[in-house]
Amino acid sequence: MRPPDLLTLVVILSFTAAHGQCPHTANPITSGYGSDGAVAITVDSVAGGLFTHDKFYLFRPRHVPRPLPLVYFIPGMGKGGNDRATYERLLRHMSSKGYCVVLLTYRMVSFPYQGMTYRRMFRGIVEARRRFAAYLDTTRIGMMGHSFGASAIPSHMYRALTKQHWGANGAFMYIMAPHYVFEITQKQLQNFPPHVKLMVEVFQDDDCNDHRMAKDVFQTISIPYPEKKFIVLLSDSSQGDSCRLIADHSTPNTFSKGRNVTNMLDYYGIFRFFDALADYAFTGSAAAKEVALSNGSAVQRFMGVWPSGKPVREAIVSDSAPLVRPEKFYYFHWTHPWNVRRKQYHLWMPDSATLRP
Repeated sequence: MRPPDLLTLVVILSFTAAHGQCPHTANPITSGYGSDGAVAITVDSVAGGLFTHDKFYLFRPRHVPRPLPLVYFIPGMGKGGNDRATYERLLRHMSSKGYCVVLLTYRMVSFPYQGMTYRRMFRGIVEARRRFAAYLDTTRIGMMGHSFGASAIPSHMYRALTKQHWGANGAFMYIMAPHYVFEITQKQLQNFPPHVKLMVEVFQDDDCNDHRMAKDVFQTISIPYPEKKFIVLLSDSSQGDSCRLIADHSTPNTFSKGRNVTNMLDYYGIFRFFDALADYAFTGSAAAKEVALSNGSAVQRFMGVWPSGKPVREAIVSDSAPLVRPEKFYYFHWTHPWNVRRKQYHLWMPDSATLRP
């Protein structure tokens, strides 16, 4: 496949089409992990400093009597990298659970190697912490991201823990459909701080970013297997409900083309997992671990039910990081020239699928 140019990259990674053909549904989860918190949310914004970001957004509970755990959200490229609306429903949910959530906007400033872009992002991470310091407890830190933003998380979390010395009382990474990974060495991945909790999630019909990049990070990083999980969300349909849930690259986008597109995949497959992963990382809750990082328990795999009563297809949860599509299915595939990690460390991945759900 011919390598895409910069314009093509931005167009593909900024794609924000509705990720399912179902109408927006209200959150069916009324209590526990996945349900929305009852607190009112305030969104603060400040202009970024020189060589950092255009703007920082802080989603926080309106009343913050004490510093709260800090979660950075790093969006996908293109409009999502500059526009809070794409993920706003998700960000408000995250903050409603009692966290300060910083949305990092960014622009690509190097190409194809993203070292300069990543370094500028990290300066933004540090600057955002300085701007909003009164609200933030950096001893408890999480990073969550999508696509290009997700691929930057291992580098940023490693630096946050080892250079800034954040996360002493808990840390987690939630990586969704990552692009190519830069700015972290094989040795650093293999000697990653072991107390970090990790969820790597991919989407069955994502034809943008090859799942092999997600598998590589999951298998290489030295976080113990009981503290990390690889999850595949599956597409589903219900004839009785005349509706399809499409697990594609835009699944985490909760707003598209001027309308709310949040659906069951978001509520059960992202909102619920975030809540449980954060709670487990910061409190050690056994109930939270059962939802986020158990060994494929029924409660972990459950993705809700259709209005007709039919269960939605369960998620795949595995330590083997199965591949559900051949490499040729993806635009940004594993053997692409931009995959610096593969070339630098002579990494191999099977080009065929290893599991057909």
